[in-house]
Amino acid sequence: MNKKIINKVTIFLFGLSDPWIPTIGRITSLCICVCGAGVTYLLGKRICQDIDVNSSWFIPFCFSLCFFFGPLIGFWGITNRPDVLATFFELMVIFVFVSGYLSSKSSSKHIGTLIVLYLLAWWTKQTAVASIVTICLFLIYDRNWKLLIPLVLII
Repeated sequence: MNKKIINKVTIFLFGLSDPWIPTIGRITSLCICVCGAGVTYLLGKRICQDIDVNSSWFIPFCFSLCFFFGPLIGFWGITNRPDVLATFFELMVIFVFVSGYLSSKSSSKHIGTLIVLYLLAWWTKQTAVASIVTICLFLIYDRNWKLLIPLVLII
């Protein structure tokens, strides 16, 4: 999922020249921001359903827009940076964990998906460890050793 690979494939498929590389990277970052806003919306909607908030779409929608198009990401959404892709993968890690944990069906599939998504985030940007550290701290707080020990041992 490296942006260099995406750039080379796009240049090959559409017959573009090298000056198009920054533009392809910017378009890729913007598409990742839109996908990340969708994942953030689904995460917020899942959490709002669990705590019985009456607003079924408004709060998650505003949160997703503020997260990916607000000051946190800001200008990165239209630049050629790996941070946006790493943030997207970290949000996917959190989404998979929350949806699996709230459904009380945490299984080896969820742990395997968490690990794969975490490794994708880490391979994109090596400082992208916040999601897995947060999940491990939550599992320590919740004293859920059954999920924590395999997660820590594999990572």
